[in-house]
Amino acid sequence: ILEFIMGEHFTHRIINLDTLIQDLRDLGISSGDTVFIKGNLGAIGLPREIDGDIRKVFFEALCKVIGEDGSVMTTAYTSSYLPWNLSKGKVFTDKSPSTQGGAFANFLLNIPGRERSRHPECSYVAYGKYAKYLTADHDASSLAYTPFAKLIELNAKMLVFGCHDTNVGMPLGHYMEEYYGLTKRNLLKGLFRVYYFDQDGCKKLFKRTDLGGCFGSHHFYKYFDESGFWIKGAVGKALATCINAKDEFEVWKSALANHYEKIHCDNPDCIYCNLLKPRKSFFLFKFLFYKMWIIGGKIIVSLLKGKNFKDVIRKRIDYSISKDPLFKDTLKSIHNKFSNQNNNG
Repeated sequence: ILEFIMGEHFTHRIINLDTLIQDLRDLGISSGDTVFIKGNLGAIGLPREIDGDIRKVFFEALCKVIGEDGSVMTTAYTSSYLPWNLSKGKVFTDKSPSTQGGAFANFLLNIPGRERSRHPECSYVAYGKYAKYLTADHDASSLAYTPFAKLIELNAKMLVFGCHDTNVGMPLGHYMEEYYGLTKRNLLKGLFRVYYFDQDGCKKLFKRTDLGGCFGSHHFYKYFDESGFWIKGAVGKALATCINAKDEFEVWKSALANHYEKIHCDNPDCIYCNLLKPRKSFFLFKFLFYKMWIIGGKIIVSLLKGKNFKDVIRKRIDYSISKDPLFKDTLKSIHNKFSNQNNNG
């Protein structure tokens, strides 16, 4: 699937500040740009291939390219918990490390002068000219993905590298679910929780009321590939794409063409997407009944093996609700499909 999307963009050279600066410029990033980063720093190269700490070298390269008038933002998402896993000590603060944003997010969180939004689960961290603007007014009362609207307004560069095969490389995907009101449909809303401190320092309980799908929407790659807006290249040895936020937004709207359910995966076992899609009457009841039988069966088997009852309940229900046992097979079939297309010319 990577070769189908990217073509031949693998590099086999020593990676340093100068090479990364050139890579970023080749992807269309320039002075004064606001850049959203969705990337895997580990994919840029092995430690022996990089001249220095990759986090520092990449950040320095990015700052040199965008200059003093530029800005950078990435997700700094943190964990929320099902009620039986929540404790008083699980509290989101401004200093909480990102559990889902990766190495770059946690590096940026420790940079002096950075700004972070106050949403207890889906916070964003930004640095540069528009950092305060991008993260302002995003707190416990906000929908999860509203900062992306500001990226569209600023026509930010949406840079993705090193994760196209594991994490869909179109950053606005969840925002499109929010834009069309799909994130408010999920029947699991209110189930995922975490504590936080409000602006007055009072400790409060946050309940997530907007949830997106699993976002296994690799089939949307073709729309971006055909749009002509994607700039394809590399960051070190990591495959990369970059697109203007306004262009990505328009490609999404055109691809969905008022059939918003197409944004969700086709996995019949995915609890997130199946609870969002418009369905025939009684579908949700049948689906949840089916899931309960799966969960119940796993619990019974585990108990027969002599495992602790509370551990079984917690682990099995967590897995069955939040994991996707068929998704790996689904993703593998998508990879095989595009690989075959590429091999056939």
